[in-house]
Amino acid sequence: MLLDGEWSRRQSAINKVLPHDGNSTTQTNNARDEEMIDDDISVITPKNHPPVSERVQDELQGCIEFAQRFRARYGPNSPNFFEGTLEDAFEESCLTPAKERKLLAVYLHHEHSVLSNVFCAQLLGCETALQTLAANFIVYGWDVTHPDNMDLLLTSVTDALDQVVSTTIQRIPNDQLPALIIIMRMRSNTEIYSVINGDVGVSELVGGLLEAVERFTVQREEDAKFEEERLARERVMSEQDEAYQMSLDADRAKEERKKQLELERNQEIERAEYERQMQEAHEESQRLGAVERVPPEPGADADDVMRIRVRLPPPHHKCFERRFRAQDTLAALLDFLASKGYPQENYKVISRWPRRDLTAESQSSTLIALELYPQETIILEER
Repeated sequence: MLLDGEWSRRQSAINKVLPHDGNSTTQTNNARDEEMIDDDISVITPKNHPPVSERVQDELQGCIEFAQRFRARYGPNSPNFFEGTLEDAFEESCLTPAKERKLLAVYLHHEHSVLSNVFCAQLLGCETALQTLAANFIVYGWDVTHPDNMDLLLTSVTDALDQVVSTTIQRIPNDQLPALIIIMRMRSNTEIYSVINGDVGVSELVGGLLEAVERFTVQREEDAKFEEERLARERVMSEQDEAYQMSLDADRAKEERKKQLELERNQEIERAEYERQMQEAHEESQRLGAVERVPPEPGADADDVMRIRVRLPPPHHKCFERRFRAQDTLAALLDFLASKGYPQENYKVISRWPRRDLTAESQSSTLIALELYPQETIILEER
């Protein structure tokens, strides 16, 4: 018999999942009157109250309700049912890396089956079965007592697994429920390994579970090895792809740098050419201005005529001369030289005797005052 403290704890758990009417004392008494003791396993079986409410609309809510009500009814010695959808249970058990993979056990409960209480209390409550399920399985539980709940399950099975599993469930007679459908993932295929019906004994249940685990363990090791080899190949390919991509990136960067340098070089050439053209335009403007300022050359028989002979700087060896009037200024001589392409900004004008830099003299000075009359040879030197 249950102790008072244990009775209160279990009754509190039942009250969380059982519907209440106005007479809670009557419900408590009815539940206590239905207490069963079998092989030292005490269970509370509320009459006509399936683990999942009728016509449940939300699968997740139904799974949570199933796990709570099952544990409240059959006590702590019951499987740890997955509180999530079948799709989530399938992903967590079968779609993880091979080393982490588990078997999927789909438990189908039918409230009106005469096998339910014995199967749940004695078989699923067996310590060996519980340990085997906890270590190797994701256990999904569902109640198919009501036809609408069966339809919801079949839809979920078809979506998460395939039509074969759905058809297998439909073909299980109600008198063979509850049932435990064992599903395993081998390589890329998901298949039903076995169906353990409710009319088996403890040894058959445990044997069926251990046989599935043994087969699954061998297959999981093969899958893990295959997966490791595949991952190793993928790593090598990834490293090769990465090295190739790095090489491409380096070549691309090198080419981009080459293009950038060539662009900068072309821009520099264009800039230099532009500056040269601007400089030439400036010099030409200066030369034309000097041409306009140069006084007319006097005739050879004119009065006070003097000759200026100009010696060009190396590497030139030519000379040229021009006649000026004695009263012409140094500015006129410098304008004449500028008109020939030798502006004073770039050239010094040196007299031979006495040697002096005429560009340092006052440009308003006359040529006679500068002692260049009646003739003089001047030398151009680059600054």
